[in-house]
Amino acid sequence: MKPFLTKLYDCDDEYPVDKKNGCFVIQNPCASILSATTVEWFMESIKENDIDGGVLSRFIYVYSKDKTRDDSIPEKADNTEKSMLYRSMESITNRAKGEMELEPAARKIYALWYKGFVERFERANVQYRNLFARLNIYALKISMVIETNKTGSFQISESTITEALTKVNWLMDSTTKLCTNDLAIGKHQNIEKRI
Repeated sequence: MKPFLTKLYDCDDEYPVDKKNGCFVIQNPCASILSATTVEWFMESIKENDIDGGVLSRFIYVYSKDKTRDDSIPEKADNTEKSMLYRSMESITNRAKGEMELEPAARKIYALWYKGFVERFERANVQYRNLFARLNIYALKISMVIETNKTGSFQISESTITEALTKVNWLMDSTTKLCTNDLAIGKHQNIEKRI
């Protein structure tokens, strides 16, 4: 399953699949997984090669040890808001065809941030470094989503890239906390972290 998901995340135009009962092709795959788990289960489930092999670098981590809400029964979703969201998504789908670019000022901001990102990446613990490997690309993808939602423009503005970079900096901090506090590779380090 890991090689299959890893390949799907590359979003090639086609992905051939060979099965016992025949061959078929997945056209324009676009994998998306949203999940949550406890730190304990996550730590027990991963293997060292999951980090080195690139599977885990395809995910964004939001780390929290604290429970921020205690809803015994969550409130029902607001149908008006849901309808607005569906209409907005449909509108974006109908008009979002083309290539997005950074405005010159946004490009300068991203280039400066990227230098700091590379420095931080190089200082990161070698065992965990690959978890940060794609965050620079996620910064651009997040900026595309924000700009599309705000204006529908194909030009990513200075304010949009700044907002996206703020979010990615937070994600880097969150991933760093996960790695520093709980992520352990190998049985010895896992026991040490628990102590």
